Amino acid sequence: MHELAVMQFLVEAVEESVPSGRIRALHLQIGEASGCEPGPLVFCFEVATHGTRLEGAVLEVERVSGEAVRVTELEVC
Repeated sequence: MHELAVMQFLVEAVEESVPSGRIRALHLQIGEASGCEPGPLVFCFEVATHGTRLEGAVLEVERVSGEAVRVTELEVC
């Protein structure tokens, strides 16, 4: 399941880009041609965020055209 590896990468990247604070929400855009499916990504989110500053955060996923998987918004407190 490569979605777990993708989600683990995204969690690490978000934690590196936000030096402090708890991340309350993560908004993603998933390209239809990205090879990633929203359902499995959502399923992997809880596992990938366990023990991180994203644990308990809300994940919002938007399906868009294209190949990219991108973080479009973060909510930090």
